[in-house]
Amino acid sequence: MDWRDPLWSDLLTHLSHDIYHLPEYLYCEALRTQSIPEAILITEGQKVCLIPYLRRSCNFIPTASSPTNIYDITSPNGYSGFLLNPAALDDSAFGFHAWQQFLDLGKEQGICSAFLRLHPSLNTIHPQGINNILVKKVGHTVSINLGLSESDLWSHTHKSQRNKINRGKRLGLVAKIKPFSEYINEFCNIYEATMQRVEAETSFFSFNRDYFYLLQKHLGHKLFVCIVEYQDEIISAGLYSECSGIVQGLLGGTTPEGLKLSPTSLEFYQTSLWAKQRGNTILHLGGGVGCSEDGLYQYKANFSKQRHEFYTASIIIKPLQYKLLLESHSKAHNIDLDHLNSIQFFPAYRYRPNPSEF
Repeated sequence: MDWRDPLWSDLLTHLSHDIYHLPEYLYCEALRTQSIPEAILITEGQKVCLIPYLRRSCNFIPTASSPTNIYDITSPNGYSGFLLNPAALDDSAFGFHAWQQFLDLGKEQGICSAFLRLHPSLNTIHPQGINNILVKKVGHTVSINLGLSESDLWSHTHKSQRNKINRGKRLGLVAKIKPFSEYINEFCNIYEATMQRVEAETSFFSFNRDYFYLLQKHLGHKLFVCIVEYQDEIISAGLYSECSGIVQGLLGGTTPEGLKLSPTSLEFYQTSLWAKQRGNTILHLGGGVGCSEDGLYQYKANFSKQRHEFYTASIIIKPLQYKLLLESHSKAHNIDLDHLNSIQFFPAYRYRPNPSEF
């Protein structure tokens, strides 16, 4: 299904979803990653399964196979996974048949493999027990339950962060949540400077000014920024999406001058109050860098007791073609084939010693 097909948007009105499932988001991600935004729709009676993804060419890998185009698919940045309507969720047999149809459709369309990042709160049922589909638990993510009272939101915030929030307020820090359009330039400046300061991987720099303006053009009504000011200067900015009751923390940054004032602590807490007041159900802060439970994850864990298990699905749709791509990649980059077969990176034929180059 093409991203411009009105059926895609219409289906989402009947499915619990997040910003990562919107066709406009897939379109923005496709331009950023030079891929094609699509979705596969599988139905059976009243049961519906929708799988949004980005289709990528594998023709950069030299092979001795036929000259036909070879593709793989991946989730956009974030957690898109797949969507099931209530009728599908109640029928485990449909889930099994839907994934079998997904594999069959992939073969017909020349898709070699698929890598899906499952949504931590929407994908509680996984495609287990199906040949060539490996579902792996990567770790946990953190979210704030907005159904809690304001007093409980405060008590669920770790004492160390409550102290930082109170200290920040005493020093005069002020947090404001505004439409992204009002502070897009300021956000871009802080984000770019932060990525340079922390020497972030190359992939983080693909979220550039052009990308943020594209997001604003297509999804501006769902994007907000929380800025924290000190003495009338913006010292931190965080970008958030609001979609179908789910608020997602997307990207952000802090100025060097703001680091010692811990503005992100106030940002997270103030955003949770704002999101609650608007009737949302969850503020998802995410996990660590690269989905690991690192220092960033531990920091986010200070703001809530609610956790989600985060899974990925690595799917080999055409095993023989996957094997040929792996062998060709091994030869082209002088990477030991046994090493490629043993690494966690998927699909392994896109692996480089420096993954940020992909």
